[in-house]
Amino acid sequence: MIKFYLFLLSTILLVTNSLSQINEGFESGLPASYTTTTSYTLSSGTWTGQASGVIGNTTATWIKSGTRSCQLRSQVGSQITTPTITQTVGTVTFWASRTSGSGSSLQVNYSTDGGTTWVAATGSPFSLNTTVSQYTATVNTTSVNVKLQFYRTAGTVNIDDVVINKNNNSVCSTVTTLSLPSTVGSTTTTGTQTTCGKVNDFPAGSFGSSLYGDGQDAVWQIDVPVSGGNYKFDIGGAGTYKILSLHSSCSPTSGNALNWITTSSGTTGNFSQNLTTGTYYLWVDTWPSPDCGQYSITITRLANPPAPSCISSPTSPTNGQTDVSTAPTLSWPTASNATSYDVYFGSTLPITPTINVTTTSYTPSSLSITTTYYWKIVPKNSSGEPTGCSTWSFTTLTPITNDDPSGSTTLIVNDPLGYKTFTNVGSSNTTTESSPTCASYNGEDVWFKVVVPNGITTLDFDTQTGGITDGGMSIYRGTIGSLTQIECDDDDALDGLMSWIYREDFTPGETIYIRFWEYGGGTGTFKIYVSTPQALPVELISFNATCSDEGILINWKTASEHNSSHFTLEKSRDGEDWSQIYTEQAAGNSNQIITYSFTDKNTINGINYYRLNQYDIDGVYEQYGPISANCLEKTKGYFSTFPNPSFSTFNITVNNESIIGESIIEIVDDIGRKITNKNVTVSPGINLFNLNIDIEPGIYYINIHNDYFSTDVIKQIIR
Repeated sequence: MIKFYLFLLSTILLVTNSLSQINEGFESGLPASYTTTTSYTLSSGTWTGQASGVIGNTTATWIKSGTRSCQLRSQVGSQITTPTITQTVGTVTFWASRTSGSGSSLQVNYSTDGGTTWVAATGSPFSLNTTVSQYTATVNTTSVNVKLQFYRTAGTVNIDDVVINKNNNSVCSTVTTLSLPSTVGSTTTTGTQTTCGKVNDFPAGSFGSSLYGDGQDAVWQIDVPVSGGNYKFDIGGAGTYKILSLHSSCSPTSGNALNWITTSSGTTGNFSQNLTTGTYYLWVDTWPSPDCGQYSITITRLANPPAPSCISSPTSPTNGQTDVSTAPTLSWPTASNATSYDVYFGSTLPITPTINVTTTSYTPSSLSITTTYYWKIVPKNSSGEPTGCSTWSFTTLTPITNDDPSGSTTLIVNDPLGYKTFTNVGSSNTTTESSPTCASYNGEDVWFKVVVPNGITTLDFDTQTGGITDGGMSIYRGTIGSLTQIECDDDDALDGLMSWIYREDFTPGETIYIRFWEYGGGTGTFKIYVSTPQALPVELISFNATCSDEGILINWKTASEHNSSHFTLEKSRDGEDWSQIYTEQAAGNSNQIITYSFTDKNTINGINYYRLNQYDIDGVYEQYGPISANCLEKTKGYFSTFPNPSFSTFNITVNNESIIGESIIEIVDDIGRKITNKNVTVSPGINLFNLNIDIEPGIYYINIHNDYFSTDVIKQIIR
């Protein structure tokens, strides 16, 4: 038989924590300078320390709260010791820091024999930072009359806001059993009881309501028979504010709270709970001051609720789902009146019960790939269980064939079907080749290969988004097992943060291996295409960009055109990352000089780069450029951002005598749209500016300028 406990909790709605035997902030009592004094009268009692080793620090950098902290001098034996604590000690939390340098550390010791023998608390020693940080040492004594010692083991250290908590682990050994009524309508009661004279065993947040738990509390145990039962729990008594909280294990937490009721102004309250055989706990807690009061518990046996009904469909995986992970978590909706669930699971029919759970999820282990599994859920309570519940199924992943170079999928150069969709779901980490050098490789890669066609030395490798929106790609040549990386790319593709590689140094007939993965790790679908650029029947005689009052004017002229389709104009802030900004229809066929033009009104201060793509009617294109235009004089000096890449917060440093005074930090996106202008004052020497802007992940370009001069343009990647 499993046991069932009731906890009665008293709680206080104050910021103080009645579990703390000592709460010391060192606001008064410590000497202002190093003296031979070894005894200090503090707010929590008389502490002792080493002569000329302890002072009250007033430097704000080393204080957590208030105006002072305790500083232990950098000398052998510097320490400070608490007065004797007359209750058990569980954990000690405190804030500490070092004054400077590295290697400073602090040890927390405890003694149960008045200070004759000292033992290091679990977690000691603590390596300290120059910033004030919180630390926790675990003591968990079972005896009373404990002393604690904070002992400097290296460097000068500072201590503040010490909180020492009682050890709660012994409370369950003294639980009183309350019998349960055996027949419907019958009752049992505790009679009038009080929490006064008890102690606070568990803090606020341990029970059904987070507002209760800081007062004196009482605990009762009940044993639910094998048949289970449905019970009503009433709380009464003169205590002004009370909680009755039911838990499934001895040490109560909000996670194992099954039900609870709170009352005010001395009123009564109740809740009902259908229980299977087991051991549970009820806590009662009352407040306000003196954090205790009278209470009574009455338990009434109720008629059992009806048996739960079958669940119509699962939550995950869905019935019939394919490509399911080999480590899935099965989940389903809650069934009314259910107290537990029988999980049936297996790869062959009929399936049998595997486990009974009280939650609505279950994770099976050691599943095989390409296998169909069957499962069903049968809800239960003390009244019984339904019959005829549905059986569901799912099928695990089919292994991919291009998980390593030896199984590479062959791609066709200039495939007439265009971009093809692939997946890396089910892939593992390649161990036969060295890791690629970009795009935060973390495994789960897949492989492809192409044979360079005769007469071709130039290839273009491009990827596009699918389920994966941020990819990495590297290309290799050589022998499988010792392939040599030729190039690795993170996010140079036109499609978001995907990868693109263009090279002109291939040998006809050689095999090139292509490796693809998701940035930082992960799985999903993506598209890939390999092509070879070919010359187009267009004679371009000029392509230039000039500054104008309206922006930058881009002109290009053709002497002749044959089967030309259209032009696309691309723009870059750094000459590396490009975005399309304009499309112009071509003449088709012409033997005359034709002039095309476009004005870019979304310019950036400094250099603007442009390149031109000319497409024929077959979709093959020729690229011209890049060209550039600088419509604001660029100055020399230092200008950088960090970290890069970053999230929405990053720093800018600048040291440039040409833009001293009122200037503007300008941020634009990859197609030239201004995102923000921030007015700043640049001083002589090194300047540091911190930016926190609410923008979407992507590529942005930053410079600082005044009316006459500008810094270089920096590409900033926002994750």
